[in-house]
Amino acid sequence: MKEVDSTNDSIQILGNENEIDAKDEQVSTLQERLKEVENRLDQERFIWVITTVILIDALIFINLENWSGPFVIGIFELIGLYVLADRLKIDTVAPLIDRLAGFAHRVAKTEKNTE
Repeated sequence: MKEVDSTNDSIQILGNENEIDAKDEQVSTLQERLKEVENRLDQERFIWVITTVILIDALIFINLENWSGPFVIGIFELIGLYVLADRLKIDTVAPLIDRLAGFAHRVAKTEKNTE
C-alpha cells in the first residue's frame, strides 16, 4: 500500500522501517545459526568416519602378516580423509597432514644421512 503526498510529490511506504530492519537482522542471525549447526554436523560426520576407519583398520590389520599392506592402506586412507575433510570444509586436517608429511620427510632425510 502506498500513500501519495500531493504537495511534495513523494511516495511513502506505509509501515515502520524499523520492523523491516528487525526482520532482516533476525533472518541473518538465523542463517548464521544454521551455518553453525551445519558445520557442527559436518565435523561430527567426519569424526564418525575416522572412528569407523580406525575400527575397521584394527580388525583388518590383525590378520595381515607384513607391514607393507597397512602402510599402503594407510596412505590411501590419508588421501581419502584429506579429500573428505576438504569437502566437509574442516580446516584442521590439512595442517595436521602437512605436519605429518614434513615429519616423515625429516625422518627419512635423517635416516639417509646416517647411512
